[in-house]
Amino acid sequence: MQTVKRVLLVLPMLSGASGLALEVLWMREASLVFGSTAPAAGATLGIFFLGLAVGSAWWARRAACSERPLLLYGLLELGTAGGALLTLGALELLRHAPLALGDGVGDAARLVTRLVVATALLLPPTVCMGGTLPAIFEALSSAGSDGSRSLRLAYALNTLGAAAGAVAAGFVLPQEVGYRLTYLIAVAVATTVGLVAVHLGRQPHTRRCVPAGATDALDPAEKEHARPPFLAIGLAFLSGFGVLAMEVLWTRLLSLVTNNSLYVFAMILVTVLLALSIGAWIVAQSGARATSAARQLAWTLALAGAAIALTSVALVRATHDFSTLTVGHGWGAYLLSIGTASALLMLVPGVLLGMVLPLVLSHYTREGPSAVRWSGPLLAANSLGAVTGALAAGFVLLPLLHYWVSLLTVALVYGVAAILVRFSDPRREGAVAFAVIAVASALTIGVLLPRGPTVRLGAGERLIGFVEGSGGSVAVTEEGGNRVMRLNNGYVLGDTRSAEVERLQATLPLLLHPRPQSVFLLGMGTGLTAGSALQLGVERVTVSELLPQVVRAARDFFASWSAPLFSDRRVRVVVDDGRHVLATDSTRYDVIIADLFVPWQAGAGALYTREHFRTARKRLAPNGLFIQWLPLHQLSREEFLIIVRTLRTAFPQVSIWRGNFSAAEPIVALVAQTSVGPLDFDAIRRNAHRLRRTSPAVPGGADVMAGLFYLGNALGLERSGAHVPINTDDHPVMEHLAPRLRAEGRPPLVGRDLLRFVEQLKRATPPHADPVLLRFPERERVYEEAGAQLHWYYVFAREQMSDSARASLARADAVLPRHLRGAATAGAAPAPQARP
Repeated sequence: MQTVKRVLLVLPMLSGASGLALEVLWMREASLVFGSTAPAAGATLGIFFLGLAVGSAWWARRAACSERPLLLYGLLELGTAGGALLTLGALELLRHAPLALGDGVGDAARLVTRLVVATALLLPPTVCMGGTLPAIFEALSSAGSDGSRSLRLAYALNTLGAAAGAVAAGFVLPQEVGYRLTYLIAVAVATTVGLVAVHLGRQPHTRRCVPAGATDALDPAEKEHARPPFLAIGLAFLSGFGVLAMEVLWTRLLSLVTNNSLYVFAMILVTVLLALSIGAWIVAQSGARATSAARQLAWTLALAGAAIALTSVALVRATHDFSTLTVGHGWGAYLLSIGTASALLMLVPGVLLGMVLPLVLSHYTREGPSAVRWSGPLLAANSLGAVTGALAAGFVLLPLLHYWVSLLTVALVYGVAAILVRFSDPRREGAVAFAVIAVASALTIGVLLPRGPTVRLGAGERLIGFVEGSGGSVAVTEEGGNRVMRLNNGYVLGDTRSAEVERLQATLPLLLHPRPQSVFLLGMGTGLTAGSALQLGVERVTVSELLPQVVRAARDFFASWSAPLFSDRRVRVVVDDGRHVLATDSTRYDVIIADLFVPWQAGAGALYTREHFRTARKRLAPNGLFIQWLPLHQLSREEFLIIVRTLRTAFPQVSIWRGNFSAAEPIVALVAQTSVGPLDFDAIRRNAHRLRRTSPAVPGGADVMAGLFYLGNALGLERSGAHVPINTDDHPVMEHLAPRLRAEGRPPLVGRDLLRFVEQLKRATPPHADPVLLRFPERERVYEEAGAQLHWYYVFAREQMSDSARASLARADAVLPRHLRGAATAGAAPAPQARP
């Protein structure tokens, strides 16, 4: 029997590992199918916890009357595994048939369609998953274990297993075997747990059937504990509410002081789950009795509220008011830095929060079956509280109250709950003193908390706008006449100083297309690029922006630079995931322009996958162009080659163009064509002539931009013979590799390295053999050399090599027409920062 009991305690730990891994994988898979917007992610998370809540309440009643509760537990695990397999298959089908999710319908109808489909896919396996803990609690009880202590211990082990599942699904397995095989491993673990439980649970146990909530079958001494009191249900709800609300708030705070890679999100999840498991384990081992648990619970709630606030203040102080937290250099130091930040912020309050639900059971139940009978209602309340907390923090608290007031609100809720619990105890000695201490502490903490937006301002910089939302905070600052838009305190989405370069990101693609009439822009930023797309007789412009607060900031603070973006009837602004918009809308475009995205940002790697590039090709009209802008100052050579190699798997011809001549912050465009063949030089001349008539800002001689800005054909990269991996949804090389290379300090592809790289391209595919340039007159090809010399000029100037710089500029001037010399050097304007 002791061996069986030990096995019964191992099973919930394995169940927690597989369950959490499935949750992580469902959230990622759903983001690829339904989009990575905050509402889509919130809906997916809500469905997950709703399923857990329904499953806990429904299956707890069945488990209470089951003669074979362990068999029921095993069947529920098998149901979870089977449902997960069906969900994976359905999501795969939807990824290959995305138009079924909303082609030709409005934004609201598309959101409803996503919600209905996600509910149908996720609810069945999560309802089964929600019943596993109540069933294993009943199995432990029928095996002779003491109800309350076994429940607490099984809950602690389940949470510890969830932390292990988060490590496996977040750090280890996807980069080793891919997401699909990681998913199958999680399903295999759930299947193994189910089969073991079915094998051990074949023997029936004779016991009295007392469903949750039933009182007729109980003797008078038991009726007092037949139903969980309203306060117990409320505290279980509060436990889930606080954990998920704080996870959202902690994620926001850490995004301000760390590089927001997928490893940061994985570290947050692991730290929270590890802290919760430690808290549950402490309660499980403490052996607290109901007579003392009330005071423990009150103090735990009060301390949790205080720790929630104080650890956030400590992290801000440790980072000198939102400076990036680093501990040395290298990959190990990077993991140590995000681990240190996570532990400093979440470990202590997480442990205290993890003690709440087990202490609720200790206080409001006796040792025996009542604790087991209550497991379903309490776990259901906990799950409902979790989804409420996540949605409230992301969609209500942060947008309305901003970070610090939201944090104080959650902390005060815990303080009020502590006072209520202390006064609910029949032994009220010291309750008044406890309340006085709690109120005084809350007032002190309120004074200590910072005020205002979570923004770090430089010397002479002033904040002129701040918009908080579920997807991040957008700040608009101004210094010396330069207006800057930043996301989450650090990532520059654009500024007015680099306005000409941002406009060029639309002008160059339009110049290269024979007759552009419809344009799609993936990413808005300040709106300067999108506003410049209304040239050359373009009839329709669609701009997709993930974050509504970015659209609002662009409209309120950059409209005078981006005009007529927000007034022209030809423009349609869609607040949605651009990848999802392209996948679910059958509209064809002549030109698709993708903004600068840094691949080490969580979620950005999905915009550099083979699947996304193939979707973009399907949305191009005949002779259409797909343009991917890249920030080379934020990419290593390895990352750049991976993106180019991946793009070449979707398009037969890819050429590389410079977006400026900056030595330190160069940007380039990958111009992908749907067929192999030359660009139409005569069309480029016509477009340049029309641009000069409609846009006075376009310099005379824009028809030679093709020569000045052309770098080479990507075909030369394949001829080098170097092995370069392909970035796919299943094996997202960029998401895992980019943060590592950044942490290791891998040099970016800038300056001399970039120019030597271009020389290698031209040796592999000389201009006379380059299919892109076949229609370019020989006299125009000399501008390529002029462009190279201009770039060398800025490299030498940055290195303070004056003689070499003057010589390069002289060689460029010898080629360029006199009226172009000043205009060409204007291309050295600072590069806009990449989109996170």
